[in-house]
Amino acid sequence: MTLGLRDERQRRRRRFRMSVLKWIIALAIIAGAGVYAYEQAAELAVQDLLQLKDEKRSLEQQIADLRRENDTLQKTNQDKSAQIADWQKRYDQDVPSGERAALLKQVTDQLDSGVGADRLAFVIGAAKPDSTCDGNPVTKRFLVKTPLFSGANDSVGFVGNTITVTAAGESAVSATGAPEAWFDPAQPVSIVFTELGGSQSTAGGVLPLHHAIVRGGNEYRFTIVAGAQGFMNVTGDRCDYP
Repeated sequence: MTLGLRDERQRRRRRFRMSVLKWIIALAIIAGAGVYAYEQAAELAVQDLLQLKDEKRSLEQQIADLRRENDTLQKTNQDKSAQIADWQKRYDQDVPSGERAALLKQVTDQLDSGVGADRLAFVIGAAKPDSTCDGNPVTKRFLVKTPLFSGANDSVGFVGNTITVTAAGESAVSATGAPEAWFDPAQPVSIVFTELGGSQSTAGGVLPLHHAIVRGGNEYRFTIVAGAQGFMNVTGDRCDYP
């Protein structure tokens, strides 16, 4: 009986030792798996970190390239702006406008009509800022020729009728769109100054207009404006020249 109890105790001890061994082996496996997972995670983390560093360097390089490109574009834009400003300055200096443009047109018209450049240069050079005028202007009116009208009272004379003034314009349009006999003062007109002997000079454009004729020591100045329906008013005055 004692032998039987001893065997039973030994069997229990063996079972206990086997159970403990199993738990130790299980814990070892679990610990090993944990270590392996940790090492794998650490390796992946290192790889991700290296990849992030590579991406960071790439982005920094791209940012640096974009900054250099932006600096180049800004420099180019500044250069273009300076060129535009320079060309605008040259244009403003070289291309006349306003009164200068109107004067240039008059000079061009005179040259085209046959007036010599020497004569124009002399006249321009002899011009003075101030001149003495009679201060007794005379105003006359006449009818403007149109495609539908050409008849009496279509001219006036100045300086003892040695300068005759005539004009032609576009017909006014009625409310129904039909052309009228009288001229439209809002449209350009053509004015002809005919001197005794047949020489002519012209003024054209939208009213009011100004014109001058030089004869000897006199300058005859004319101002032309629209008058009553169909009429044009011309005011003339004499000034010393030059």
